[in-house]
Amino acid sequence: MRKLRENLGLTRRDFAQLVGKPVLLIAQIEEGTASASMEQLIDIAGKTNHELMIKYL
Repeated sequence: MRKLRENLGLTRRDFAQLVGKPVLLIAQIEEGTASASMEQLIDIAGKTNHELMIKYL
């Protein structure tokens, strides 16, 4: 998520506002202290006009 946010040139606050999530949640996901649910990832991908690809190895 950090890479996506940085590629968009956004601060955590701006990114959180764009995707409609709390800044604290974005920070926790980026720092690895919280995990995003599949629903949250799909929602964030849609709101940032990106595809979410899942690869099973």
